[in-house]
Amino acid sequence: MIRTIIPIGILLLLLVAVTWKAWCYRQSALSAMSKVEVISERFTRTDFFEEANRARLESGKRPDVVILGASITRRWSPEGKLGDLDVAERGVGGQWPSHYLLRFKQDVLDLQPRAVVIKACAITFRPGVSYKGTQQALLDMLDLAESAGIKPVLATSLPVRVDGNVVYDSKGNKDPNGINGLMLPFNQWLRDLAAERGYPVIDFFAALADEQGFLPAELAIDDIHPNDLAYETMTTTARVVLEDLLGEGN
Repeated sequence: MIRTIIPIGILLLLLVAVTWKAWCYRQSALSAMSKVEVISERFTRTDFFEEANRARLESGKRPDVVILGASITRRWSPEGKLGDLDVAERGVGGQWPSHYLLRFKQDVLDLQPRAVVIKACAITFRPGVSYKGTQQALLDMLDLAESAGIKPVLATSLPVRVDGNVVYDSKGNKDPNGINGLMLPFNQWLRDLAAERGYPVIDFFAALADEQGFLPAELAIDDIHPNDLAYETMTTTARVVLEDLLGEGN
């Protein structure tokens, strides 16, 4: 009897071990699939504005400016808020400039706007996103715009709320630089590039940052997104620059 019980116990242990390994494998596979889906979604959203772009082209009306960005741009909805300028908002949440480049033809070049505003959001400065890749993507878009006779406008990235500056790498370690560690030099690089090439700059960071370089709590709805009051400041800041560039007589 005892000899029979021992093999059965071993068999049960083996079954438990196999079941546990199968569960772990499934969880790992689901996690990998989830990551692939996120990456795929970001890189394949070139048709996000397909219907809006088709309607634009069918109307035969050339927009004054396309504003290219991610979730902050998407939530802004600047159409009708920048004076008499005809604005096409083209923001897709979760993207950074490398993704904008993939849809630049559909969302900018095909619409033939007079100008394009390119703005990176805070997600661009998270661990794992190539800083040099971001710079190169932006330079490529600027070259494409100029080649098409579209006036480039650079926009600095908005500051994050102080708690939004804390990020962790893929291993779960706290990144010592935080979002600001890459955003601040990137914004300065934009300003220097604009001065060198003669581009206008919409300095959202300067308009919204507090003394410590963060988005004040009273201007935020969460750790990275501005609230309505902040959007009003963004609109005022952008309107001054864009009307000077595209206003009557320009």
